[in-house]
Amino acid sequence: CLSIMLWIAFVVGILLVLAVCAAMWFASKGLAIALGIVAGLALLAAMAWTALRLSMALPMSFAERRFRFFEAWTLTRGEGGALFLIGLLLIAILILMEAVIGGVVGGAMLAFFAGHPPSEGAVEAFFAQPVSDWATQLAPFAVVGGVALALLGAAFYAVMYAPWAAAYRMLVPAPAEAAEAAA
Repeated sequence: CLSIMLWIAFVVGILLVLAVCAAMWFASKGLAIALGIVAGLALLAAMAWTALRLSMALPMSFAERRFRFFEAWTLTRGEGGALFLIGLLLIAILILMEAVIGGVVGGAMLAFFAGHPPSEGAVEAFFAQPVSDWATQLAPFAVVGGVALALLGAAFYAVMYAPWAAAYRMLVPAPAEAAEAAA
């Protein structure tokens, strides 16, 4: 729900910026370009801020076993800086994960093709076969790749969601603490 809402808002924002810039284009192209850049950056900042303010919706919904969306807005009040740093750190971790995985896969492919260089005629002959024949030959690679991607996806989600769950636990007092605070 959060992703869909943010994407819809982003598309509407982009269309609005484009409409204003297109109308301004006839008056001054330079001003339209400058406005487009500034408005685009402002739109990205607004989307990031909104995403941070609603970032606790998933951990809240999971922990409370009820759909919590707008309650996340209240919970994250005043916590934007810390949540921004969590997001920044997760982006850095994601880039590092992609670089390592890409390096391993790319290195393996490079090593394989260095030892078994395909000739131009072999590649043409392979794809000249009916689709069902070469799809059958590639099916084992697709199955192994699918399993590897499923395992990597599970690791990715664990790495990406665990910090948000930990942040939620820090923002919400434990039931015993909440009972003491109410008394």
